[in-house]
Amino acid sequence: MNHNQNILSYIESKLSTMTDIEKTVGLFFMNEGLKEEDLSATNISRKIHATQSALTRFSKKLGYQGYREFIFEYRNSQKYLNEHLKDFKNNLTPNIYFDYEDIIEKTKSLIDEDQLERISKMLSEASRIYLYGTGFSGLVAKEVKIRFVRLGLVTEAIHDLDNLLWTSGIIDDSCLVIGFSLSGKTKIVVNALRNAAKIGAKSILLTTQTQGNDHVDEVVEVASIRNLEQGTRISPQLPLLFMIDFIYAYFLSINKEEKLTLFNQTIVPPDDKK
Repeated sequence: MNHNQNILSYIESKLSTMTDIEKTVGLFFMNEGLKEEDLSATNISRKIHATQSALTRFSKKLGYQGYREFIFEYRNSQKYLNEHLKDFKNNLTPNIYFDYEDIIEKTKSLIDEDQLERISKMLSEASRIYLYGTGFSGLVAKEVKIRFVRLGLVTEAIHDLDNLLWTSGIIDDSCLVIGFSLSGKTKIVVNALRNAAKIGAKSILLTTQTQGNDHVDEVVEVASIRNLEQGTRISPQLPLLFMIDFIYAYFLSINKEEKLTLFNQTIVPPDDKK
């Protein structure tokens, strides 16, 4: 197992599966700029008041044989970061760059090609498509609507309660409802998907949280990094848009020439723009 470049984000992705003491160990490595002499099991155990066996369990939870193998990978990760930090004058620059890198790498690990094909079929068979999202996710819904409409899909983006109420009355079992919620807990989105399930409509949820969504036909997991939803460093839209690009490409590949003809009809020649 090799996580040289992204071991900190890898630790983060595994925190939800860890015990409290294992999380303490993980957060310590994620938040502290540890030097070479700090990495012995004895020193780390003393600093965080954890037993050496807890360090071993933490390492195995990440897939390593033990603490020694974890530290080997951790040192390589620090070396990689230090080599790239010297290319920038301001620490903000590499922080943002590595956030992008983490999102891309995590997205790669989450791609399910069989699921993308199933979703492409769902899009092709739907009479109408409703997109639900609020805040940053609402902006994603608006962009997806524009892209889908240009490929001939009857699509509506819903991002407020009033529109949710009136669309709930016109959805039937021939429709497809797609929800966008990084947390997986946005009420307007959760309620829309539950309503779709009751009616018999197909549903898809794009989220970082895959648990507790048994009523949804397809749960598409998207990448996440710490504090992503706050949008303080990079846009929360990015992991959603990355995955939408794959869905869009798979759908476009079905009867591609026909779809491209529709798409080209929506391009306004420069001379016709006022």
